[in-house]
Amino acid sequence: MKPNDLALAAIVDKLASVNAQLKELNDEAKALKELLITSGVEVIESAAYKAVVKFSEPAPSVDYKKVVELLEVEIPKRVLNKATKVRAPYYSVALYDL
Repeated sequence: MKPNDLALAAIVDKLASVNAQLKELNDEAKALKELLITSGVEVIESAAYKAVVKFSEPAPSVDYKKVVELLEVEIPKRVLNKATKVRAPYYSVALYDL
């Protein structure tokens, strides 16, 4: 292993540790939100914060790809080109347990 590899390996270990902490915190936040939701109270204030519990009705959305598939029609390329969004390029890092 090269010296730089050791530094990168340490970064991987740190990232795994941070991800584990985030998971624990996200699980705790989810449990706390559930307690607020089940309280039946819509507005809860502390000395420094205010939480508002809001229920959103289901909202329908149309899967246009499925509509086209069900209608068995072909969409002209010019229409597809106008409706196509191109996302910006980005990097991603996947982390796996060993």
